[in-house]
Amino acid sequence: MRKILLFLCAIAISLAFSVAASAGTVTYLFTTTGSGTIGADSFTDALATVTAVGDTSSIFIWQPGIYVVVPTQFSINIAGVGTASFTGAGVFGGSGYVFDNQGSSAAGFGTSSDRDDISDLAFASYALATALGPISGSYMHFSGDPTSLGLLDFTPTAFGTFTAVTTPEPGSLLLHASGALGAVGLLRRKFAL
Repeated sequence: MRKILLFLCAIAISLAFSVAASAGTVTYLFTTTGSGTIGADSFTDALATVTAVGDTSSIFIWQPGIYVVVPTQFSINIAGVGTASFTGAGVFGGSGYVFDNQGSSAAGFGTSSDRDDISDLAFASYALATALGPISGSYMHFSGDPTSLGLLDFTPTAFGTFTAVTTPEPGSLLLHASGALGAVGLLRRKFAL
């Protein structure tokens, strides 16, 4: 009986941690090289990374099988130039969005006028809330997108990658862990383990 109770406690704790890990933020990274201009600065074959940080609780289904999140932070870093926040008006609010279209096995992002799509079978079951990648095939374009450093024109010179990284909310992790440990304490006391 004691082994069964300990086993059940271990399952309860692992479930608490897996539930907690699903809440938090996801950072979506689209990386490639390209040439163009941003404001008065020009660049050639520069490494560029679009970073979109989204809250997993704000992911919504736009149409059946199409998941969307409006990032709380949305920027591009261009090597040798710096980091610029997107400032245009997005379709869903904010300055852009990240999407996954399961039916087309494609994911990407959109800004006020441009977007990046990447196709891969991994996107057929992805819903934006978990870590994924890196997946090759990102090919982002920008044509006059407003940023904090000026208008961005960007032509890719190579295929890049898509990566999603998750970060659980510390508060929810602590809450679930303390609840699971409290349950273990009650079981221990009740059954004198």
